[in-house]
Amino acid sequence: MIFTETSAYNAALVERLGGEACCLERLGLVLQTGYAAFKLVWLRNSQPKAHWRIDSLLLPHDYLNFWLTGERTAEVGDASGTGYFDTRKRRWCEEVFAEIAPELDSKRVLPRLIEAHQPAGTVCPLLARELWLADCVVVSSGGGYNMLGAIGTGNITPGLITMSLGTSGTVCAHSDSPVIADNATVENFFASSGG
Repeated sequence: MIFTETSAYNAALVERLGGEACCLERLGLVLQTGYAAFKLVWLRNSQPKAHWRIDSLLLPHDYLNFWLTGERTAEVGDASGTGYFDTRKRRWCEEVFAEIAPELDSKRVLPRLIEAHQPAGTVCPLLARELWLADCVVVSSGGGYNMLGAIGTGNITPGLITMSLGTSGTVCAHSDSPVIADNATVENFFASSGG
């Protein structure tokens, strides 16, 4: 239901950012209703008390990594689908984030970006003891399920195509460099394999 509720927010923000062409220029993709950006807008409008308590914005697997390590990190591939990540420059797009949530300090609430091959950290010593693990257990960065599914099919070089029909329908293709799309049908995400 949140996806359909956020469609009006999505259309308004795309227009406020200058339309599809400006979204492509600023983010490397056109915003879609399922992105984290619109869940944030929905929360502000529907649950303002909860919105004002925001300390960090973490995707679900980023939160799990935070629980395990105490580190606030986000893998760049998964960050690509937040709606406030520049997929061409590989960084948070603070000016777009300011349009989405002007009352939040992006430097405070957004996690540190890491590459897919970088660990999120090591398991916290107290938690490691509770889970019967060694203190030196490394926690993977993780990644988006569509990207990791594409990697699982061997889609890590140009020329291969992977189709996923899960909670979203995607067709994934690998590129060694950011794709310069000229329309909203291509979403330029970083791959969890480095592409």
